[in-house]
Amino acid sequence: MKKLRMIGFASCFVAVAACGNSEEVTEEEEQEIVEEVEEDDEEEPVEEEEDEEDEDDSPSEPTAVSPTDHDDTIEFQHVNWILGSPDYYAEAGVWLYTEEDYPDDYENTFDFGEEDVLVYQIGDEEYLGHSFRAQHIIIEDEDTVRIEVEHNDEPDEDAEESDLNMPRQFLRVDQEVLRDKGFIIETTDGEVLSLE
Repeated sequence: MKKLRMIGFASCFVAVAACGNSEEVTEEEEQEIVEEVEEDDEEEPVEEEEDEEDEDDSPSEPTAVSPTDHDDTIEFQHVNWILGSPDYYAEAGVWLYTEEDYPDDYENTFDFGEEDVLVYQIGDEEYLGHSFRAQHIIIEDEDTVRIEVEHNDEPDEDAEESDLNMPRQFLRVDQEVLRDKGFIIETTDGEVLSLE
C-alpha cells in the first residue's frame, strides 16, 4: 500500500512540475540537460552496485568457464542409461561406434548420422565395482587421445563380488573427431588405467 501511495505521489509531482513549466526548451538547453544526466550516471561509484548485489540473496547467473587448460579438448556428452545399461564386455578396452560400425542393439539408441559413441572399460582388478567419470578428452597428438577420468563411486560394501563390474562409460562425441586414434585413460591425479 505504501508503494502505491509513493507512486501516486511521484506521478502527481511530475504532472505538476510539467504543467508549471510552460516555457519552451531550446535544443541547446535540452542537450545540456542530457549531458548533465549522462555525467551523473558516469559518476556513480561502481562499489555501490557491488554492495547492492551482495545484499541480494537470489542466485546469480552462472558464468561460463573453460573446462580445461588444454587447447585440443574435444566436447562430449555422458550417456545416462534410463532403463538399464547394456551388458558389460568380457574384456577391457576402448570401442568407437560409428555409422559404419556399431552393434545392432544401438541402432535406435544413438543418432549415428550425427555422432560417434566412445565406450571405455577399465581393466584394473583393484577397481572392480568402482566407477569413473570422464572429465576431459584431450588430443595429445595426431594419433593419440587422452581421456581424463575422475573416481566417482566405490562399490557397495554388501555387494557380492560376482555382482560387481569393471568401470566403464559411454560418451557421445562429434562424428569423426576420434576416428583412427589410440587411447590412454588417466585419472585426474595422473594414474594411467589399464585397458587390457
